[in-house]
Amino acid sequence: MAAGVDVQAEDEYTVTMVLEEPNSAFLDYLASPYGPRMISPEVIEEHDEDNAEGYIAENSAGTGPYTLAEASVGDGYTLEAFEDYWDEDLADPEFHTIDLPVYTEISAMQLELEQGDLHALLQGVPSSSRGDYTDDEALSAFALPSYQLSNFLMNPNQEILSDPEARVALFEGIDWNQYTEDILGDSAVPATGDFRRAPSLITRTGSSRTAPRPWLSGPRRTRGGDRHRAQLRLHRLRADGEPGRRRAAGYGPECHGHLSPVLRDLRGLLRGRDRVPDAFVYSGTWPDSNNPYMHGHVFWGESGGLNHLQCSNEEIDELLDEALVTDDAEIFNEAGEAAYEYGCAPTFAWVSDFMVFQPWISGVEEAHSIAAPATVDFARLSIDE
Repeated sequence: MAAGVDVQAEDEYTVTMVLEEPNSAFLDYLASPYGPRMISPEVIEEHDEDNAEGYIAENSAGTGPYTLAEASVGDGYTLEAFEDYWDEDLADPEFHTIDLPVYTEISAMQLELEQGDLHALLQGVPSSSRGDYTDDEALSAFALPSYQLSNFLMNPNQEILSDPEARVALFEGIDWNQYTEDILGDSAVPATGDFRRAPSLITRTGSSRTAPRPWLSGPRRTRGGDRHRAQLRLHRLRADGEPGRRRAAGYGPECHGHLSPVLRDLRGLLRGRDRVPDAFVYSGTWPDSNNPYMHGHVFWGESGGLNHLQCSNEEIDELLDEALVTDDAEIFNEAGEAAYEYGCAPTFAWVSDFMVFQPWISGVEEAHSIAAPATVDFARLSIDE
């Protein structure tokens, strides 16, 4: 997370962290949904042989409003409300049970959603279906603010794209605005600049190049039932190489049949393989937070986790490292300009989080996580009566 952090326990509920040098992204590291998490120390001590990783894979040991009641890897998961949750406002949610069945095909999820057997579809909705869901009065569709984006990754290790000018020429030779309109539809807008501004503060008007705003379609319907025993059935896509997983990662059916080996071998270039593409479109990806360093490093940095084709140079890394310490916006902008001119992974669209719910479920906008796509706080959902 950050080198040289001295953690001092002040009391039972307070710690002080002292850094060796300024780090403008440190608070974002802590706040990121992919950052550190609070875990029961008793569980760590009882399963210290692997830091409780094996235990946590099938059990809950965190601090959330739900406990993991059942885990069947590959089949499904069940959550139960935690009655002793510290936040009294969320300790007694309307949905006490959350079922997360595992699917391998988006078509099966869509069928159950449309029949009413599945209560929400949080991710993987094909772009070809989004307009239909928007117009469907029997369902409620949402395009919610997120940090997601679409970028174009180019492989500098292939001769045809070894020169930065060639990569930039290829990117600028494609009509990305038209691609965004035709392929991504209403859930995305053309990108401007190298870093995204906070989506919640930007509105979309006409054809201007701004980030999307949340919108809602479909009427609300009422549904009775005991609020203390209400059960919500959502979906979970398989985390292996099945088609549902690939679509969840942002690669829809428009990416054709050679996609599977591409995804398996993104890092194959480092192992001497020749199956990595010259370039590919990343239709829906995101940094760990909206911090400019975390955005720049993960896509452009030599060790960036989403720099799949290993395209980077020293200038970009040095500028990002300097800006991390100084928090200088101008230096961040210089890093962004250098990354664009080097032509590794330019961004062409800001993408919203498209979800579909049964119309009797309310509170979706408030429950949605802007930083973690396909994520809602179940305890904040309610039944529209």
